Amino acid sequence: MEEKKAVKNFLIILVVVLVCGVGVYFLTRAFVSKDLFKKSDEDENKIQEVTTSYDTAIVGTILNRPAKEYYVLVYNQEENSSYSNMGIIYSSDNENALPLYYVDLANPLNKEHVGEKTDVSGDVKDMVFGEFTLLKIKDGKITKTITDSEKAKKELNVEL
Repeated sequence: MEEKKAVKNFLIILVVVLVCGVGVYFLTRAFVSKDLFKKSDEDENKIQEVTTSYDTAIVGTILNRPAKEYYVLVYNQEENSSYSNMGIIYSSDNENALPLYYVDLANPLNKEHVGEKTDVSGDVKDMVFGEFTLLKIKDGKITKTITDSEKAKKELNVEL
């Protein structure tokens, strides 16, 4: 009789522990991870393809691109996307075009290099860029700085 009572108490305790465990699981899903009542979208679980753009740069890397001679177009892509058309036309119209790299001043890594006027004298970490700048770089040195988009079009032989 006592054995039946002990087995009955054991089963009651086991059921209570299981119910408490399941309750804690659902409370955690509902209040901590907040995904209990959320529908699962297939898009959330999809693996997104990562692409690397070899024609973009940050200010700190403009002098060490792999090409020996190249252009760097520095501007805020969020504010003025028409400058990218200049680069696209330059690259597509000319077979012998020098490589062209883009530096987006809207990128948080470039925020400390944004100013009213372009100043590329000195070290790369001290460079400041205005609204638009086209740099021509040869052997890791800036050989030409153009801050007027019309002069840049002439330099790149681009007509928009």
